[in-house]
Amino acid sequence: AERNSLLLAEMVEVAKGMRGARFVCVLALVDATRRETFEGYCEGAITTAPLGSGGFGYDPIFVAAGTGESFATMSSAEKNRHSHRGQALERLRQFLTGLDQGDPGGSAER
Repeated sequence: AERNSLLLAEMVEVAKGMRGARFVCVLALVDATRRETFEGYCEGAITTAPLGSGGFGYDPIFVAAGTGESFATMSSAEKNRHSHRGQALERLRQFLTGLDQGDPGGSAER
């Protein structure tokens, strides 16, 4: 909450159309024979005031593009569909599924 308040105070004069933000997640899978990375991005914007009480970190002040909702107002399932972490984990899951099915390169677009 303290960091959210500080960020909102620092951005108080930033116009609505200039408040774009992006969450990024990169997962790495490393073993003796490979190094793979799986990325996820979530575009959005910083609000002018906190919205909702769920989630953690910047969730109350980050509105995911196309949703009109902050991460703090979404259910866990909905947040996972939009979140950078959910996207990266899905790409990792697809890769591991491809390995399990005999595809040595995995099947996920990284």
